[in-house]
Amino acid sequence: MLIDYPHIRPRAVVHASTAELRAARIALPVLTRVGYVRARPIGPRNAAGRGVPIELLGADTLARGDLSRYDAIVIGSRAYETEPALVASNGRLLDYVRAGGLMIVQYQQYRL
Repeated sequence: MLIDYPHIRPRAVVHASTAELRAARIALPVLTRVGYVRARPIGPRNAAGRGVPIELLGADTLARGDLSRYDAIVIGSRAYETEPALVASNGRLLDYVRAGGLMIVQYQQYRL
C-alpha cells in the first residue's frame, strides 16, 4: 500500500495491520430523569429510542431550575458553542456535579 499526499513524500506501508477488539459487559444505572442540553438543531437522537427518559433543558432550567432532580445531565455535542445559557450556567452545573450529580459532556471543540 502506498501512502501518498501532496504535503508529504510517498511512503510504502510494508507490514500488515492488525487490530484487537475486546467485548465488555456494561451495566447502566436505572435512570428515571435525564436532562439534555442540545446544540441546535441537533438533539438526543438515540437515547430516547433506547428507553432513556430525556427532558430537554432550556435557558430557564439551566439558570434557575432544580438540577438535583435529574439522575444525569448530558451536554450535547458542541452545545457549549451554540448555547450561551449553557456557558452562563456552567457554575451551576459544576455545583450539581460537586453535590454528587452525574454529568456527561459529549464532543466539544478543543478550545472548550
